[in-house]
Amino acid sequence: MTRAAIAVACAVLAAACASPGPATPGAPAVPATPPPAAPAAPPAPADVAIAQAQGRWLERARRAAAEGRLFEAVQYWERLALLQPGSEPAVRALAQARERAAAASATHTANATAARRRGELDAAMTLYLKALAADPENEAAARGAREIERERARRLVNQRAVTTNLSEPRM
Repeated sequence: MTRAAIAVACAVLAAACASPGPATPGAPAVPATPPPAAPAAPPAPADVAIAQAQGRWLERARRAAAEGRLFEAVQYWERLALLQPGSEPAVRALAQARERAAAASATHTANATAARRRGELDAAMTLYLKALAADPENEAAARGAREIERERARRLVNQRAVTTNLSEPRM
């Protein structure tokens, strides 16, 4: 045999000894040890940016809710829910924020209507605006605010008409 043939035979035998296989026919194979885990890749810049935005929106949502800016809190929770689809905490927080905003809006609207009936138009307008700040789609609050503005405009026109008539010289 030539040296090259002997080298090939030794390589084949060494490879056969190194591979796991049944020690005896019919015996289970010995499992090979798994290769070491590759080091974790650093997060992509987009993932880092999204995580940072989520942190900012979470803080802003909590602060807005604590300060009574409920519609703003709802907007932040909506963004968080979109970025975390299927996230039970985000969906639950969004539902709670919407409920709080609707309840606050309804309360302000009821108080504004009562103030308007008492003739307190400035207080009523302030309350209608608070209701709309909590829920911009509150039709009753929008309608009440429009009616107050019409009443104010009517009073102003009537006041000017009276003032104009009084200031004209009579003959």
